[in-house]
Amino acid sequence: MVAYRHIAGRNEKSPDIIFFVVGTIQQKRSDTQNKNLSQPIPGFGPNTTLRTMREKTGQVSEKDVRQAAKKMGK
Repeated sequence: MVAYRHIAGRNEKSPDIIFFVVGTIQQKRSDTQNKNLSQPIPGFGPNTTLRTMREKTGQVSEKDVRQAAKKMGK
């Protein structure tokens, strides 16, 4: 999933020219298995999908899922 963020602005020297800055936010596919992540998330089995981990932790980003899994393990 790729989301695009556009920031429009005007050049001070040429106010008629509009410029855009485009950034991308990338998110891992929900069918990615834990064993295929660059660093598997402790507390979940190797065949657990990222979708299942997101549902169990209530988080979306891989970083947040990792932090929530760490808290659940304590």
